[in-house]
Amino acid sequence: MKNSLPTGEAVLEQLSSRRADEVMTAPVVMITEDRLLTEAVDLMLNQKLKRLPVVDGNKQLTGMLSRLDIFQTVMREAPDWKSFTAQKVDEKDLKNVGDILRRDVHSVLPETPISEVIRLIDDNDIQRVAVVDAKGKLLGLISDRDLLRYFKSDQEGNRPGGHEQGGINPARRCRMEGQQPHECNHFN
Repeated sequence: MKNSLPTGEAVLEQLSSRRADEVMTAPVVMITEDRLLTEAVDLMLNQKLKRLPVVDGNKQLTGMLSRLDIFQTVMREAPDWKSFTAQKVDEKDLKNVGDILRRDVHSVLPETPISEVIRLIDDNDIQRVAVVDAKGKLLGLISDRDLLRYFKSDQEGNRPGGHEQGGINPARRCRMEGQQPHECNHFN
């Protein structure tokens, strides 16, 4: 017997009772804005990331760095490969992450209903939203992939935290233990 995809209505009903911190991916791979761009590239390649959240020394979200941002920066500096290699770039002349990151990042609080997150993603034609606490500290990310798993036909994809061991999202585990996600050690 073949499983069928849940209806859009069923998915929306299932998501309607969820909060951002129940769906977000955490912990998040991030980088501080004072790091060299080459370090960000290495991290993105090693972790297979398209975008990298950028934080300050207090882990407050300051922006997002994308592969496109890096490509555009390189092309402004050297519009073709020959001129780029001819520059014999010295590491001390490389830009810091903070020099090219995008600061217009969309973020929500942990208690934000998922319906608002979906609306924010759809209205702004973006692929992810940062989840931050009231002070702007980065707690997690919600990507279109995190939401897409609710459309899977099997039970694993339809339960929160289905991609995590044991199927429990760290934020939900914290609340089950009587703590708020930002107070809990399941993110460390």
